[in-house]
Amino acid sequence: MSMQTAGHPPLTAERVIALLLSRGLLSERLLVEGDVRVEETPGRNHNFRVEVTGGPGYFLKQAPSEDTEDSPLEIEAELYRRVLEEQAWSPLRPMVPAFRLYEAQRAVLVTELARELTGVAGLGDGHSMLGLGRVSGPLARALAVCHDMRPGSGAPDLDFLPREAPGILGITRPHPGVLQYLSPAQLQVIRMIQERPAITAAFDEIRVGWSATCLVHGDVKWPNVLARVDAPSGAPAGVVLFDWELARLGDPAWDVGSVLHGYLTYAVLSAAVPDNACPREAAESIGATLPAFHGELRTFWHTYVESVSASGEGRRPSLGQAIACCAARLVQSGYEWSQEETAVPGRAAAILQLGINMLGRADEAREVVLGGLTEH
Repeated sequence: MSMQTAGHPPLTAERVIALLLSRGLLSERLLVEGDVRVEETPGRNHNFRVEVTGGPGYFLKQAPSEDTEDSPLEIEAELYRRVLEEQAWSPLRPMVPAFRLYEAQRAVLVTELARELTGVAGLGDGHSMLGLGRVSGPLARALAVCHDMRPGSGAPDLDFLPREAPGILGITRPHPGVLQYLSPAQLQVIRMIQERPAITAAFDEIRVGWSATCLVHGDVKWPNVLARVDAPSGAPAGVVLFDWELARLGDPAWDVGSVLHGYLTYAVLSAAVPDNACPREAAESIGATLPAFHGELRTFWHTYVESVSASGEGRRPSLGQAIACCAARLVQSGYEWSQEETAVPGRAAAILQLGINMLGRADEAREVVLGGLTEH
């Protein structure tokens, strides 16, 4: 992989245009005669969306200047390049953004805009929450393809990917050096977890049992999922997964658990949770919202099981593993939602308590929270 230079100048709209011109992705004719719009979008990276009338549009991501060699953005760019250029990676082509260039010196990744894609929120039909049910099957099949990318003879080279478990699994034992940067609410979350030995042990079990067996996306959540809609029927024909910065050679249970987490997160956001609710009260307040998601959860899980089984037995995670990873992601959300807060907010408390409950009572979580999902 290439070496990127630290301390690169941040992109501006003018630098975006200059970069695209210099690399032949934008012509002077289109710049003069067409309508070229550059819009900065929020995110951890410096992000720009470029709309070009009469030509392809682009999405640019620039890593923060403090990121150095082997940054997450560099991992993402290398994955996109291999998908575009190497036959062994071709199964992923329908489900990743179209790679155009990565400039290591300025740490800039450029992909082509896919204007025909639709966000999950645009799939709602009055019978499913935000269209999540309509995308459950296509998302399950896409993850099955992703998880079928494994080391072996004739398989794609996955050696450039990191293999370590996600950092949130070390939340029970944070490095002393990071404590000074955490909010009072985040410190409260850590203490809440540390006071429960069974929960600490559950996190340790996930981390120690982490298996680097296949390609995992690492950050599956609804903003990173766009649907390719069939025009005659209006139904999703497939999905494209964005933001592969956390891709790794890892445990497929993490991606599956992340999808379960996505449904439950929306359940929390749909519930009426008072800001001053204690964790237990907040967790109880989301109970009425859960049944609306059970059908969508079953569709996703059963489609995933069928899709992975078709490529060989023993290639999918157990439901228990997926539930444990889902619970860890819920705790992660509670921790992240407490950033810059002096006290844990009501919704953060709700999702945190839900994750703790699921780690401590897996069978009850499968029946009550996840609508009775079964292993097969």
